[in-house]
Amino acid sequence: MPIVIALRNDKLEEIHWQEIKDHIGKEDLNISSEDFTLENLIALDVNNYREEIVAISVKAEKEHGLKQDVKHLEETWKRIAFPIEFEEKVDAYILKDLEEIYTALDESLALINAVLGSRYVKRLRTEAEKWKKDINILMEMVDQWIMCQKNWMYLENIYKAPDIKKAMPDETKRFDQVDKFFKGLMQYTSKHPLCLKTVRAKPQLLDQLKHNNEELDYVQKKLDEFMEVKRKCFPRFYFLSNDELIDILANSQNMDVIQGHLKTCFDNIVSVDVNEEEITHMNSNEKEKVKLKKVVKARGNIEAWLDLL
Repeated sequence: MPIVIALRNDKLEEIHWQEIKDHIGKEDLNISSEDFTLENLIALDVNNYREEIVAISVKAEKEHGLKQDVKHLEETWKRIAFPIEFEEKVDAYILKDLEEIYTALDESLALINAVLGSRYVKRLRTEAEKWKKDINILMEMVDQWIMCQKNWMYLENIYKAPDIKKAMPDETKRFDQVDKFFKGLMQYTSKHPLCLKTVRAKPQLLDQLKHNNEELDYVQKKLDEFMEVKRKCFPRFYFLSNDELIDILANSQNMDVIQGHLKTCFDNIVSVDVNEEEITHMNSNEKEKVKLKKVVKARGNIEAWLDLL
């Protein structure tokens, strides 16, 4: 009998039994009792409530399935951690390959959307909506985190250069604040790597990442403007890529670095002869040596003395 099968459903919980009791008007119904027989069941006229009882049993089954889906999410995010590694070049921990995290986020979001889309989600809606919120926050947080790490790693080597610090003191101070934040975050993550725990333990982290990304955008913009000013003063800098120009500006006192870029700035000048900051000769790719009419002092703003060559 379908109604017997429905009543024997081991997924029925107390809340479901209460619904059944309310339908048949029997508060002391206990189908698990040893004294309960088919005759007792017939006597209760349960067949009159067959559709309602079967529907409740189906609901119990479906709700159990949804709970298992949520439990699967819990088990998944109990083990997934940020993959980190200490990077000596920047003297800090950094995030490594995030493929597992991105895959888990996509699968988890699809699963929780399916749960929320079920007609049987009512009892689980609050919990499911919290899960969706956490997953979405983590997804956006990871994107912001990777963006912050990428830009920080690029600018870190630039803004620690003494020449850049001297030329851009305000921007250096702002970058230093980001540097302190990011290194602190990665130090914390090295000790507490579980992704979901980070989301729940640091509810302000997403906003902090967004703010620091805005700061990185600002100091990058100012760096671009700084390079443009230098290019206008010495147009041959337009022949250099941004990275090449930064290399020169960050090492304006290092003639070995500057010499390495001369052939890009000048047609067929591969090096110059320098003696105690005095440039006396230019050398071509064909080993020709040309004496300058006037000695150039390699000091002060680099664009100014390069313009004299």
